[in-house]
Amino acid sequence: MTPKQSLNPAFLKLKTTRSDIDNQESEEFHKNLVANFLWETYYLVKSFYIVEI
Repeated sequence: MTPKQSLNPAFLKLKTTRSDIDNQESEEFHKNLVANFLWETYYLVKSFYIVEI
């Protein structure tokens, strides 16, 4: 199956311009979202449970 065959026909009818593609957020922006999520999930939460005995 080719990529064109796997796409919904409605997507093929959408007209996009180069400026639409360039105006989207950069890869760096998305990378920072994921990094912040992982940091808050795995490191920030653990710091709340550290208790001295």
